[in-house]
Formats: sequence, C-alpha cells, structure tokens
Amino acid sequence: MTELRRAAKAGTWYEGTKNALIEQIHQCCLHRLGPGVDITRDSEESLQPKDTKLLDILGVVSPHAGYMYSGPVATHGFSHLARAKPNVKHVIILGPNHTGLGRAPLGVYPAPGAWETPLGQVEIDEEVTTTLLEVARKKGHDRIIFPDSLAHSQEHSLELQVPFLQYFLGNDWKLTAICMFNQEWDSCTALADVLTEVLEKMSSMNEIAIIASSDFNHYLDHETTVKKDFAMIEPLLTGDAKAMNEARIVNDVTACGYGPITTLMLVAKNLGYNRYRLLKHATSGEVSGDRSFCVGYASILVAKDRSLQSSE
Repeated sequence: MTELRRAAKAGTWYEGTKNALIEQIHQCCLHRLGPGVDITRDSEESLQPKDTKLLDILGVVSPHAGYMYSGPVATHGFSHLARAKPNVKHVIILGPNHTGLGRAPLGVYPAPGAWETPLGQVEIDEEVTTTLLEVARKKGHDRIIFPDSLAHSQEHSLELQVPFLQYFLGNDWKLTAICMFNQEWDSCTALADVLTEVLEKMSSMNEIAIIASSDFNHYLDHETTVKKDFAMIEPLLTGDAKAMNEARIVNDVTACGYGPITTLMLVAKNLGYNRYRLLKHATSGEVSGDRSFCVGYASILVAKDRSLQSSE
C-alpha cells in the first residue's frame, strides 16, 4: 500500500499555500541574511563564491526552524546545491526525532509512498529505500534501522527541507527519509556504514545528495550561542566527526541534529569527500531582534574537488 505523508507543519512553520510558499522562499533568498540572490529567477553568476561549480557536493547541513527564522540561512545551502548539482535524482534526508513517536531507533519512511507539501508531491525512493533496508539486514543493523512511518508523522526536521528542495530542484527527484531517535556514535557509524554501501551501488554520485538537518545551540543569548556554535562548527569544518562530537559534549552545545551531521561526515569520509565550507551562520536573534533567547543556524557544504572525482 502506498503511504502518503501530508505536510504536518504547512501553514505554521512555513506558508501553507503554493503561491505564498514560493514567495516566502524567494524572500528568504533576498533577505539580508540570505544569499542575496534567487538563482531560480536571477543570474546564477551573481551567486558567490564563484567556484561552487568546481565542487562535487555530497550534501548540506541545513537548519530546520520556522522559515521566518532559519529560512534565509537554509537558502544558502540549497542555492549552492542547485547551482553545482542541478540534476539530483536521489535525496537522502537525515533528521532528529523531536517527537518521540515511533519504535525505530533509526526510522526509515517506507516505500512505496510519497510526501506532500504545498509545492506538490515527492515520491519515496523505492530503489534506495529497499537497498538500504537490505544492506542493513545483511550487516545485522536491522534491529535499529527499519521502516517506521509513525516516527515521521509529525516530525518537522525532515519536512522543512522538502519545500526548499522542491523550489530549487523541482519535483523530479525521489526521497529517502531517515528519522534518528538514537543519535549516539554507534548508531551513526552503523547508519553511515549502510549508507556508504548503498551509495557505492548507485550508478552516479552526480545524482545523489544528503541533507543533514540540524539547528545548533538552543535558548541562550546571542553572544553565548555564537561562541557555543563555533566551538562545534570549527572541528566540523575539519571533517573530524569524533572531534566535533567531543567539542559538542565538552562545550555543552545543544545541537538537536548532531546525529545526522555525524552520519553525513562519516559517509563523506568513507567516500573521499573532504571539503567543508561554512556558507552562513546566524542566530534567531539576528532575525527577531531578541538577542537574549536564541537558536543558532548554519548552512554548511560537504564536498570534494571535481578534479578528484573518479570517472563514472
């Protein structure tokens, strides 16, 4: 039976109608904290930095607060992804489980199915999802990685990435969605091991992107938020997932999606993606004006030089 996941946060965390949502994302692009250009409407040559097309992008770390807060930061990553990798056909979104719903430590949205937003429906990637579950079973990880639609039913961290992808890439791509209730190191390494084998089976890495959904530190003043965020971001940018997690723990950084970020970094290391670029960091206080009670947001590319890419 095909499962349809209807948008749980449309009309609250982001605009609930097609035209209003299109305009909202457009304004996020033009926001003073956004990239300053909307590449779906303006010349892509005005998007900085100029060498994005020289990078083979594996994925993006992207925030997931309401679009009125984190949308401008998020558009940096999706703009660069669309510019450098416009022919993406398979998107894997990793997000934390905020709701506690579901049974799976690492819940995979089942196929066949589709996710619906005001911008239309995106089909669940049956090929990738089936292969992922088969590899998990083969490697003995099927007790933590298994289908669980309930885990996704009200979860915003994955849903909020989908309209951005639809806006910048259209609807001609398929989704694999994984909701991480257990974000600890062993779960991340197990999932990364499975995802690495899945991606190695794919015919072309040019058609694949991974989105790691996470906000950074929560609910402190602006200055403290920036300090804590960069305590975690600086080792992240070196590609050292263990060092990033150690810094997160030592500095008590309350990043909600550290598991998705860790998993993306481990897959990147396995596949030879060693370039990290912070595109934008900001706090909610820079949007709302309330700098006493902030959440940190960052948009980060994970890539490698195209010159290092093997022929496909």
